[in-house]
Amino acid sequence: MPDYELLELLLMLGIPRRDLKPLAKELIGRFGDFAGGVSADVERLRNNPGLGETAIAAIKLAQASSLRLLQERVVGRDAISSWARLVEYCRAAMAHEEVEQLRLLFLDLKNALIAD
Repeated sequence: MPDYELLELLLMLGIPRRDLKPLAKELIGRFGDFAGGVSADVERLRNNPGLGETAIAAIKLAQASSLRLLQERVVGRDAISSWARLVEYCRAAMAHEEVEQLRLLFLDLKNALIAD
């Protein structure tokens, strides 16, 4: 499924009964891909004509859900022996941020991630 179709389906949650393909393609063009659109800052999303608060809430819900799924794959598990999952989590959490972040990952004695 192309990025714009996935974003179009997501937008249907906040904008019912309207052709959303042009809006989805515009957002993909503006933010680069699905991940960029979902991770975009709320203020940048508000600057797009056609996106109301409900649609923005649906987009941010998708981002929060994705991060929660990744957290549950990493938190409480042996994170150090699985760098791929740890890097996947960090990339999803920070890849589309406009401001650089410093993250502290707290590990227990068995190198399992306790908190981020």
